Amino acid sequence: MPSPPFGNVDWLFREYKLSVAYPERVSERTRGDYERIMLLLADWRTKKGDRIGDRPIKPMTPVAADKLYALIVEGRPRQGLKLIALCRRAWNVVYRLHPDQFDRDVPNPWFGVTKKRKAPPAESRLKAGASWSCAMDSSHGVCDQAARKSLQYCSPGAT
Repeated sequence: MPSPPFGNVDWLFREYKLSVAYPERVSERTRGDYERIMLLLADWRTKKGDRIGDRPIKPMTPVAADKLYALIVEGRPRQGLKLIALCRRAWNVVYRLHPDQFDRDVPNPWFGVTKKRKAPPAESRLKAGASWSCAMDSSHGVCDQAARKSLQYCSPGAT
């Protein structure tokens, strides 16, 4: 497979994987996951039909990073978080090695991307409600130690 052209997104990921930082900071166990995230972003098609991996990195802006995150996080919240961490790290490592390939006015477009909050499951909301009622009830009695730990059950007046 030919190496990607100098200065595009595929090149950025290739340079990051060839750097000392990649094997040092990314464990062998999680490298497959990183590869999938890199491929997911690089193979993403724009409205014009071209691959993100073929696009140059120099014109990448924070607005573009926000848009890419919004597209990828839809239905894949965990991959969105991994994407931000991976791109932020790859950008920093490769920028240090090849600063002339980056726009100096945009230090790292992946810093400051607003992450979507993950809604807690309904079950944990019930537990939180139970712990609140336990705290309210404990003003009339003392919750037992196991109940305080689990914050699920409380029997007022227990010792």
